[in-house]
Amino acid sequence: MELTPGGDHAEAVVICESKAEIARMLRGEAHPVVETLQGRAAGQGDRALALRVALDLREGSPFAERKEARKKEGAK
Repeated sequence: MELTPGGDHAEAVVICESKAEIARMLRGEAHPVVETLQGRAAGQGDRALALRVALDLREGSPFAERKEARKKEGAK
C-alpha cells in the first residue's frame, strides 16, 4: 500500500480525508463503510474490491498490532 496524492490507473482506490483517517481504519478504530457514509472516505473504480482490500488490510496491518499492544497496556 502506498499513500499518494495521485497516481496511475488502479482498479480500486480508497480516498481518505487524511492520513490519520486511513490509520484509524487500519487500526480497526473506524469501519470503511461508516467512514464512506460519513464523508471521510470515498471509493473509486471497483468499490467492492476497494472495500475487500480495505478490510483485508486491517487484518494484517502493523497498525492493528499497535492497537492490540495498547489494549494490553491498558489492561495492566
